[in-house]
Amino acid sequence: MNTHTKNGGAFHPLSAVTYYFSLPFIYMLSALPFKVLYLFSDFTYLLLFRFIGYRKDVVLQNLRNSFPEKTEKQIKMICKSFYHNLCDFMLEIIKTITIRKKSIQEHCKLTPEADALFSKYAEANQSVIMVMGHLGNWEWACNAFNIAGKHQLYVIYHPVSNKYINGLMIRIRTRNGTRLIPMKNTY
Repeated sequence: MNTHTKNGGAFHPLSAVTYYFSLPFIYMLSALPFKVLYLFSDFTYLLLFRFIGYRKDVVLQNLRNSFPEKTEKQIKMICKSFYHNLCDFMLEIIKTITIRKKSIQEHCKLTPEADALFSKYAEANQSVIMVMGHLGNWEWACNAFNIAGKHQLYVIYHPVSNKYINGLMIRIRTRNGTRLIPMKNTY
C-alpha cells in the first residue's frame, strides 16, 4: 500500500508506528555508558560489515575509484575502518540525545589556537564561516562549539526524508542552541 501526501511524496503509515515503537529503544541506547555503547557499536559493525554486507560492494568500488594506487588489501582495511567509524558515528548520534554538556566538551573540543581565533572574531562582532568534512563526529562538533563558543552557530543541513527521524535529528542538533538552515533555503 502506498499513499501520497499533499506534496506528492510517499507516505508510509507504518513509519509512525515503527518510529514510536523504536523510540524507547533509542533512548535506552542513548543512556548506555560509553564502554557499553562502543561494544554495541562493535556488534553493529559485525552485523553490517560481516553478515549483512550493507552496501559493501558500493563502498569497495568507491574506494577503488578514489584510491587507484592502493592495493586490494589496503582498500579492504580502509573499508573496515569506514564501517567501524560509521557504526560509532550512528551510535554517537543516538548518545547525543542524553549526553551532558560536560561530556560533549570532554569528547570534542577546540584547540587553544582555534578557540583564541574564534574568540577574537566574536569580540570584534565578526561572523565566521566554517566548513567541516565528514570525518569524525560533526554532530558533536556542532554541539561542542555551541556550548563553548561565543558565536551563534547556524548549520546548513539536508533534512532527512522520514519526517519522524528528521524531527529527532532536529532535536539532537538544536539541543544546545544550534540553529538550523535547510539546504534549500541557503541561497
